[in-house]
Amino acid sequence: ADAQLVYGAGLPLTIVPLDATTYVQLSDEERKRVADHPSPLTYALECLYRLWLSGPSHRMTLHDQLAVAETARPGQYFMKQEELPLIVDERGYTSIDREHGKRVTVCLEPKRDEFMEYYLSQLTNRLAGQ
Repeated sequence: ADAQLVYGAGLPLTIVPLDATTYVQLSDEERKRVADHPSPLTYALECLYRLWLSGPSHRMTLHDQLAVAETARPGQYFMKQEELPLIVDERGYTSIDREHGKRVTVCLEPKRDEFMEYYLSQLTNRLAGQ
């Protein structure tokens, strides 16, 4: 019901859907880069990664991190942004509805490597976590 209110309000809204974020996973090398940078922040993240991942072949998908990056640098980490008329149905599913939907900016086709460099540089910056 809350999502229906938000999407139905017609306010300027940008979303970063799972359709886009699913393609942004932390590789073993990138995880090592985080782990090799000693700080309270990177230590805490490594602990969380271990909790979230159920086996050595699993990868961390950076859903929230990509949405935060979109807020910090709008449009920079996506190849495509489309305005689509969206609704949220009573089951909580978001869909295009050209007749009743409200216009929402949808971020698609992430620039994975560019985003990842930004994300990792923020985590390993000398000031991060100190």
